[in-house]
Amino acid sequence: MKFLQLRFAVAAIALVAAVGVPSAQSLTVVRQPYLQQVTERSAIIVWATRESGTATARVNGRTVNAASTRFSTTRTRLTYDYYQHEATITGLTPGTTYSYELRVNGIVAASGSSFRPAPLSGSIRFIAFGDSGIGSPAQKDLASR
Repeated sequence: MKFLQLRFAVAAIALVAAVGVPSAQSLTVVRQPYLQQVTERSAIIVWATRESGTATARVNGRTVNAASTRFSTTRTRLTYDYYQHEATITGLTPGTTYSYELRVNGIVAASGSSFRPAPLSGSIRFIAFGDSGIGSPAQKDLASR
């Protein structure tokens, strides 16, 4: 019986070594990534998480540190604090597609997206939308005008 238990233990260790142990770390993304101030040579990628920490953007193999700002419940009136991360990407080439992956504390917040900087000339297409806010009295007052 002890031999059978030992074989099971060795098999379990081999399975963990081959597959890996699932990470207990997780990340709560409260605002999916979006772009700001896109020019021919630069762009800012913005995203938000409930977790603080070192935020980075990996763009076409280059890692860029992001600045993070805490937004408290007293400021937002949400039920939780969150951290907005902004990575300024410079040295871009017009017409090139840039893939990116966003992380906080080494944990992937978003991946699989890409963007292109603004063209040097010609026309561009874009979509504009507004933030719906939190339904504060001031926002309701403005909407009723």
